[in-house]
Amino acid sequence: MNHSDTMSLALHQAIADLLNTEPVYVLARGLQRLESKYRGRDHAAVDRWARTCRSGDLRQLHRMLTAEDDEGNWLRANTVFETVLTSHERDTIVSRTRQRH
Repeated sequence: MNHSDTMSLALHQAIADLLNTEPVYVLARGLQRLESKYRGRDHAAVDRWARTCRSGDLRQLHRMLTAEDDEGNWLRANTVFETVLTSHERDTIVSRTRQRH
């Protein structure tokens, strides 16, 4: 896993943690991004996020957010959850992840 993948995984693990405590918020933010950013675009990863968010399958969504394989990296590279974490939360995670590596 390269540095970018490691950073993305750390950010998405925080989103997955938030999914456990505030699933409605996380799903709503993902669906809002789908509507505003990806409307009318045909993209396989975005379609996967859309289907999973709309189904409400939290276990599958958690797996997609945190999978440490090529598919997980691909999905995170095409995330719809950019707006879930605050800038402060993102900065903290980025700083902490850089210190580890």
